[in-house]
Amino acid sequence: MTEKDQEISRLKHEATITINQLQTMNEKYQGCKKELKSIQITCDKWVESCIGFKMLLN
Repeated sequence: MTEKDQEISRLKHEATITINQLQTMNEKYQGCKKELKSIQITCDKWVESCIGFKMLLN
């Protein structure tokens, strides 16, 4: 194998590793996004309940 071929092979290997890392990061991001959306819905309902309770107290 020539030096140029070795360099190409090394760069391809690094590219594969980088692609795998990006895919993992994207999966984690999507999971966090779903969790935050769920939390936001829960918070919105909680705020609505508090506002309703406050109105009852007044």
